[in-house]
Amino acid sequence: KKLSVCCVSHGFYEVASRSPDRIAVIHASGFDRKGVANRATSLVDSESSSEGSACSTWRPQLFDGDEYFTFSVILSAVENLSRRIGEIIGTGDSYLIKSRSGIISFFLFVVPLEFSYLQGPNNNGEVCTPKLVGIYMEPSAEYIVAVLSVLRFGGAFMPIDPTWPKARILSILSSSKPDLVIGIKFEDSFHRLDNLQWLIDERICSVLPVSLKEIINEPFHPCQIGWPCQNVDIRPFCYLIYTSGSSGKPKGVCGTEIGLLNRFLWMQEMYPLHDQDMIIFKTAISFIDHMQEFLGPVLSACTMVIPPFNRLKQNIFYLLDILNGYRISRIVAVPSLMRAILPSIRNMHSTTIQDSLKLLVLSGEILKLPDCKMFLDLLPQTLILNLYGSSEVAGDCTYFDCKRLPMILENHELSSVPIGLPISNCDVFLAGQGAPYQGEICVSGLCLAKGYFDYPYLKSLSQLSLSPEDGPTPFHFRTGDLAQKLPSGDLVFLGRKDRSIKISGQRIALEEVEDAFLDHPDVMDAAVLSREVNGEILFLEAHVVVKNAIEDHESLKFSLRNWVLGKLPQAMVPTYIVFSNGLPLTSSGKVDYATLVASTTFNREARFNSKEISQSQLVRLIQEV
Repeated sequence: KKLSVCCVSHGFYEVASRSPDRIAVIHASGFDRKGVANRATSLVDSESSSEGSACSTWRPQLFDGDEYFTFSVILSAVENLSRRIGEIIGTGDSYLIKSRSGIISFFLFVVPLEFSYLQGPNNNGEVCTPKLVGIYMEPSAEYIVAVLSVLRFGGAFMPIDPTWPKARILSILSSSKPDLVIGIKFEDSFHRLDNLQWLIDERICSVLPVSLKEIINEPFHPCQIGWPCQNVDIRPFCYLIYTSGSSGKPKGVCGTEIGLLNRFLWMQEMYPLHDQDMIIFKTAISFIDHMQEFLGPVLSACTMVIPPFNRLKQNIFYLLDILNGYRISRIVAVPSLMRAILPSIRNMHSTTIQDSLKLLVLSGEILKLPDCKMFLDLLPQTLILNLYGSSEVAGDCTYFDCKRLPMILENHELSSVPIGLPISNCDVFLAGQGAPYQGEICVSGLCLAKGYFDYPYLKSLSQLSLSPEDGPTPFHFRTGDLAQKLPSGDLVFLGRKDRSIKISGQRIALEEVEDAFLDHPDVMDAAVLSREVNGEILFLEAHVVVKNAIEDHESLKFSLRNWVLGKLPQAMVPTYIVFSNGLPLTSSGKVDYATLVASTTFNREARFNSKEISQSQLVRLIQEV
């Protein structure tokens, strides 16, 4: 299908121009349960605008202390910040390109075509690659403005999660070599960029601390940069997102603007957002799912609620307060999170969540049948979708509407909910032995990323080459995921070909965790396993061989855990560390993981320690008991 939106920048400009006084973003103040109960007395006058003008259009209700921004304010901030970005990185090693409209744009630099599989090089046989801007922020209005500004400027944005350890941030910056990193300047921000003096001292790239209030108060200057969609040389990718890699190092996925727009327009066609919908933006920016959380509202004139990021990290049940207090109509989450918190709505005194939540989008994990049945029972009026995808396919490439589940179960005995059918403009099929009814999931279409970033080159995705008679698309991305195909055409996820796993929606290559241990000077060898309870991965367990005799086991475990925490996100750090004299090997000399799993059990090696397990894991453990 032909896409109806040419680019994100144009789409947002048109929405903001049509609905300038509509509230685009609400920074939730962090109310407590008492504040929710006394909703009627804690509201701010919804007719008074922070810009000093009255607004007759529908407005969401607000709580004391909430900060909000209209579409006109966000648009003004985007125009000003994109102009500032152009002033900082629009010269130097870049060159000027004249757009079709005659306006000068200056966002591209040239890299050799060697090792790049991108189509459509310029006349000199070179690939035009966008200027790269890192964004170091938590979910916030500032983050939304920064992303839209980079896209408006014509560059590519790279999310940098503030919760990542310093070593991981430096590794990614060193490998990607961004032209600029933007962060929040405010004193009250939990992750202030001006605290990152170490980043400035590293001199890897330019650093720009920004204040949204300062940008808004600047004199408005319409951006003179040409629209990205009108440039003669269209940027091959618009974002670079890093995910865990089986090579032992994070890998950067180069996603396209057309992939993001295709996913948005598919959702708008099938499950459209309406002007009075309230959407929550809560997903960490290291997850690909966060992009549709904020792109959907900004391209459809909906209001976005952003809860205090720290409150959510400290207490997952705080999410229920947000859903209830702001009458959230759509949420994206991993099944394990919903399983942990949704049963609590039985004890709430109102049915606001059940009445207001129109769509629950689940992704990132296998959706078990018991969980799905519980969600359907607790939310009888809510439409529940089970999506499947990865960073390489713009987040999602298949979907299953859970209202079809009873019909599927009449004819098939399943242990998990199907991942369903392809979304628009995506081709999904199974390859390998057992195909077409069982095999590896392969994907092509508008959702596909351009490749992996390896400065200054773009390396191709893992591809399956087909013969010409197989269809017009010669390449399909090999996901590494296995599935079976039902007679209805729906796919059912079966597992992975490699040692990549997902915990709470985060993809983890166990090889990368092992590499972090092997970098420690006292470690000779390491193997990392995932432990399951009722088919669900609950935590990681590391088996470590050290070079010298161990005098103090606990001290060394503490040292190793801190070492790995300094290199990897917390979700990738094993809960348990087991010391071994040696690891079992196969006849070819590789680690025999099957033997290692069979020869050890987590019950024998360790007991659950509440201080080492996250809140969501504890909730799941209690539920299992």
